[in-house]
Amino acid sequence: MGLFQTSLITLRIPSTVTSIGDRAFNNIGIALSTITVAEGNPRYAANGNCLIDLKTKTLLQGTRRTVIPNDGSVETIASYAFYGIDLREHPVITIPASVRTIQPYAYKGSYIRRMKFEEGIQTIGKDAFAQCNFEGTIQFPESLQSIHKTAFGTYAFDDPAMWDVVESYWK
Repeated sequence: MGLFQTSLITLRIPSTVTSIGDRAFNNIGIALSTITVAEGNPRYAANGNCLIDLKTKTLLQGTRRTVIPNDGSVETIASYAFYGIDLREHPVITIPASVRTIQPYAYKGSYIRRMKFEEGIQTIGKDAFAQCNFEGTIQFPESLQSIHKTAFGTYAFDDPAMWDVVESYWK
């Protein structure tokens, strides 16, 4: 079992950690603002306050201060990576071009103002943005191939017309 609803502010991964289990940091808490990885860790890195698995190019955990790197180090955003995190201090959350997949529940229950998907995203998983509210509309790039039917839950958009756009990607 991982950390759950803690008041942890900084997450430090030592150089000796070479394996982190699924959902190890699930619902870690809204206080988390900084992620660091000790120099010399062969498997994990911290960049933009993201914990990144270098082997799989997966963003495992984000914080309220995360800026997803646009350097090719992240291709997948893991399930629960931003679960319940308040991201409203960012005017826009940008999913960079290197990200291909957003796994189920990645942002579930998070507070998000606006999202921008750069060209490159292909798949948005089940409940990835469920229980989130967005201001305005979201533009999806041509690279997007599928959005799970429940990816945005039921109450995600201020603009009801966004549902027509989302439904056109359902697979």
